[in-house]
Amino acid sequence: MFLASAALMISILLSGVYASGVVSPYWDSPNDENSLRLGKGDSKVVQFELQNMVGDNDATFKLSLQSSQDVAQFTEPQEAYLVEAGTSVPVPIKISVPSSAQIGDTYRVTFTAQEAKTTAPGQFALGSAFETSFNVLIGEKLAVPQKKAEVLGSKQIIIAVIIILLIIALAIWIKRRKQ
Repeated sequence: MFLASAALMISILLSGVYASGVVSPYWDSPNDENSLRLGKGDSKVVQFELQNMVGDNDATFKLSLQSSQDVAQFTEPQEAYLVEAGTSVPVPIKISVPSSAQIGDTYRVTFTAQEAKTTAPGQFALGSAFETSFNVLIGEKLAVPQKKAEVLGSKQIIIAVIIILLIIALAIWIKRRKQ
């Protein structure tokens, strides 16, 4: 009897395999290696991905966002995000650092995705929730990289000189031939 009950429970639990989750471009790590770094007054759009990669069932997520001094906001707020089976859905979030921020300040951002399960009356559904947090570190404003002027290498100069000499030699040869 116990074995039959255990086998039944295992078959029920294994009947639906799901693999949904959240991909985050930033996360908590030692020494803030994977934190977002911005200058005061800067803003950046970061993109989270809601994934539903295994199984045949679509998943619906309700999202929430918490941040110190409201530095993070959804760029396209929706009540719920439908993620079809085998796909992922981008969720852009704008991080805006106040111009009053001080170098060395840290802002905390927490992104939560709660799977919304629908059930018929009398049924029980297990849902999952995913939470990821990261720090926004304030430092010096990042300079926009200037495009460096291309410098010709020695091989390119030698090839250019040879081509010019060949053109001059060809012009002299054509001029002598006409005479």
